[in-house]
Amino acid sequence: MTFPRFLGTLPILLALLPATSASPVLIPPRPYLHSVLNWNTTFQNSSLLLPSSHANATFTCGSRSDTPIYTLGDVDDGGPGVTMRDADYSNTHQNHYYFLYENARDEIPWKYTLLHPGETVFISVCPTFSGRIVRGRLDENLDGTARHNLGTWIEVAWEAQDNTTASNSSTRSWGDVSLLEGCDGGAVMLATDGSGVVTGFSRNILREAPEGALARKANGSLVLGKTVGSEANEEAMRWELKVLDPLREAFIVEDVKPVIVTENGRWDLTFYAGIY
Repeated sequence: MTFPRFLGTLPILLALLPATSASPVLIPPRPYLHSVLNWNTTFQNSSLLLPSSHANATFTCGSRSDTPIYTLGDVDDGGPGVTMRDADYSNTHQNHYYFLYENARDEIPWKYTLLHPGETVFISVCPTFSGRIVRGRLDENLDGTARHNLGTWIEVAWEAQDNTTASNSSTRSWGDVSLLEGCDGGAVMLATDGSGVVTGFSRNILREAPEGALARKANGSLVLGKTVGSEANEEAMRWELKVLDPLREAFIVEDVKPVIVTENGRWDLTFYAGIY
């Protein structure tokens, strides 16, 4: 993507946004576009822009033969990882499972955890983790297939300085809240390096979404459809651009990427009302 292409897209997006919009989360003014312009390598099946050193990286946290790691919280030794909070008080009748997928392994999660409303856990990652964190269900996400992409993705990637080893990795991590593959609820990610940088949204945008914007998960649950690819749902995209700010709150269209960075390799994530 080139800078002129982005400038050509921005006026169209701004025209679709409402004249006034109250953001559900406090997002301090900070230029996010540096991440759009400086990083231009994309992983397969991922919308997150990554440093070019990731393009040929072979180091992963697990292999396809590994059994997914179930954790109710890892030991926090000060290394890279995410603090995950469940703020979904709307679905107390079902379990809230969250899955960490590596980009190189779409068929099987690397780790997963169970949270109840109000609970918080720390999940450690290997120093070169690159992937996504999503809502899900045991009977679907552990079935060994890559058919469960529909929904909100929290995308995170740790900047590898060396393509083959974890020991030479950087502490810097990049992230975004992506709706390109659909939306099954709100999520907010906060950098914990003291910068106060945050992206995401807490608003339940599924509640009032038009019928034409909806798509079904494998279990039949209705969520907002994906906005990219051959099955892109244009009505879902229009609705999301109406209720969210694509420059700060969510990754909705491919040409505008509200990617943020944390310099210490650690994130604070909060999941709001959603569909599992």
